[in-house]
Amino acid sequence: MFRFEQQLRLPTLSEADYVHDVAYDHYGTRLALCTSSLRISIFSATAGSGQEGADDSSDSRWTEIARMDRAHSGPIWRLSWGHPEHGDPLVSCSEDRSVTVWYGGQCSGASAGIVQKGAASLPSWQPRAPGLACEGPVVDVRFAPAPLGCKFAACTADGKARVFECVNALDLRQWEPEDLETLPNKPPSAAPATGSTASSAALDWM
Repeated sequence: MFRFEQQLRLPTLSEADYVHDVAYDHYGTRLALCTSSLRISIFSATAGSGQEGADDSSDSRWTEIARMDRAHSGPIWRLSWGHPEHGDPLVSCSEDRSVTVWYGGQCSGASAGIVQKGAASLPSWQPRAPGLACEGPVVDVRFAPAPLGCKFAACTADGKARVFECVNALDLRQWEPEDLETLPNKPPSAAPATGSTASSAALDWM
């Protein structure tokens, strides 16, 4: 059982599975999590769950509405949601040197396939832009604020950053990459003892 704060409890895949990241959508009514088994799961809050003034009893449930097995070929480190005006896309980054943009459609049932879960079945979101390449293992990814357009930034373990901008926000299949300049020097107090030139491996938009 994966426990978040006090009232939110989500089932993981197994007792041996680890959650690497959890990301809420813009309204806080859906969340995505990625696990050590290379799986991405999408959960949706039931009506009133998690909203202001709602009953926070154990009856407030989150339901898994989609699942992507083997979403990457290497460990998945971070997830980020796009803005609703761009269709609520989800982007994931991985040790396999790639980022993937996922899309579930305007309703939770839109899917590219069905994943069996016991007697039930779960939709699998479409990889609209699978395997966008980076120069190294990708350890962080963040969608930009909506006023900046439909774009996201990703950074590798050695601190190299790349921005991907969507050519057509109504399609989400074509993304133009642009490498960013990284600071060549770091303060002496932040320099690694090993003498490595690695930069920060995390990013965010200002």
